[in-house]
Amino acid sequence: MFEKNEYDRSVNTFSNQGRLYQVEYAMKAVEQGCTTLGIQTKDGIILGAEKKISSKLQIPSSIENIMKINENTICTYSGLRSDARALIETARVEAASHWFNFNEPMPVEAISLAVCDVALSFAEKKKKQRQKNEYDRNVNTFSNQGRLYQVEYAMKAVEQGCTTLGIQLKDAIILGAEKKIASKLQIPSSIENIMKINENAICTYSGLRSDARALIETARVEAANHWFNFNEPMPVEAISLAVCDMALSFAEKKKKQREKNEKRVVSRPYGVAMLIAGIDTDGQPRLFKNDPSGNYVRYKACCIGQGGENGMSTLQSNYREDMPFDEAILLAGKVLKENLEQKN
Repeated sequence: MFEKNEYDRSVNTFSNQGRLYQVEYAMKAVEQGCTTLGIQTKDGIILGAEKKISSKLQIPSSIENIMKINENTICTYSGLRSDARALIETARVEAASHWFNFNEPMPVEAISLAVCDVALSFAEKKKKQRQKNEYDRNVNTFSNQGRLYQVEYAMKAVEQGCTTLGIQLKDAIILGAEKKIASKLQIPSSIENIMKINENAICTYSGLRSDARALIETARVEAANHWFNFNEPMPVEAISLAVCDMALSFAEKKKKQREKNEKRVVSRPYGVAMLIAGIDTDGQPRLFKNDPSGNYVRYKACCIGQGGENGMSTLQSNYREDMPFDEAILLAGKVLKENLEQKN
């Protein structure tokens, strides 16, 4: 028996007006996304998409709003980027399976149908009865404003963490991190804020250290598996994507019987953001920021944590793509110093 106003918290229950509120709220999340469009002509299709760049330090090419599914199909989206990535990955897998089985491209309508089937999978989950005002306690329920409060709260945990930064140069990456020592009896060397993933990638983080350790372990395992299978270092972007996939595992409601080598999942968003940096086999340095929502974006320079906002302002004012290594080191020190001075 539902309490008053409980219809809008269940994904499987019609209201007494014949409405599914959670579907309507998800549509509001779409309305708040980037503007995209498609135009069909006699002999072609045109897709267009607005690209929102939140900082001039972001690498615009790392934000893909128009993506390839197979050789004859592309797509664009509006709404949550992490959700779009999951649906596009489904479309790619279905298209590849169709080609393998029938040796022909999958029809566009069939791809759309496959995506719709996944989009409806939320209806297969049994929801427990929830109490009033439980939007902000459930990790899989949109509020009536199209928000996922638990993800937003995880981002607040990041904002309360240590200040960390990354600066990309022409042939190098610099990572810097504030080290908080809670007691003079602590051994400073036991607190690692900058960690190695593999021979060509390192990372730093802000937020819950235990969550960061779990995600970094995932990155190391994925990188080791890639080396074992392909005998080459895992690209930095692929490492970021693997971490994002793990960060989204909180949304998996049915826990299958896991084997020993299967990934661990948690029932809440990871309260940590990461800066993953490295130099790929083409010699190009790359810096990615991952956040609790499962998104990743490439940056030229980025600062996260408690001093993230002020740090980004300092980086935007002083960063140059051609700046020498020594000058970049001084800039990183300046950002961290300003953050410490503001606390004192």
